[in-house]
Amino acid sequence: MLQGKYEKGKTPRELSSLDDVWQSRVLKQLDIMVESAVQDWEKLLGKPTMNYQCALSGIHKCYNQSTVTKLLKGEKENEVDGDVFITAIEIGVICGKVIIELNRNWGWIPCMPYWESPLYHSKSGCIANVFHWGVKKLSSYAVEDDLYGKCLACNEVAEKEFANL
Repeated sequence: MLQGKYEKGKTPRELSSLDDVWQSRVLKQLDIMVESAVQDWEKLLGKPTMNYQCALSGIHKCYNQSTVTKLLKGEKENEVDGDVFITAIEIGVICGKVIIELNRNWGWIPCMPYWESPLYHSKSGCIANVFHWGVKKLSSYAVEDDLYGKCLACNEVAEKEFANL
């Protein structure tokens, strides 16, 4: 779940190798992807998304083994089904948004391409690449993973790391 550690006490932007202009572009693209995911998932779920937690719960129900298998084969069950890559990115960016909302010690380290931007917990130095979670969700490896539960656990582990420093 957590992929490593960086130096604690820095801001996410201090850890990025990109200049300020590119960092801003990446962060803007991440915001665009959040908006895109919400729009797509409202169509998929057939109702407005109340919050990001609800979105993840709905996605968990919609993307079961059967649906993922069809998606990977290129079969579309509805108008929202599309590119597996974009779907995986949307899952990852919403997981990141949920974690940041759970705890403001988390933030994006802007990287290129934007889907390689990990989350960084500034107090513990822990990092998590939530985009990998999206890829795993769309595979047989982790299709049944509870994404919201994973977000909660990720935050809990980072907070325990911080408490043990």
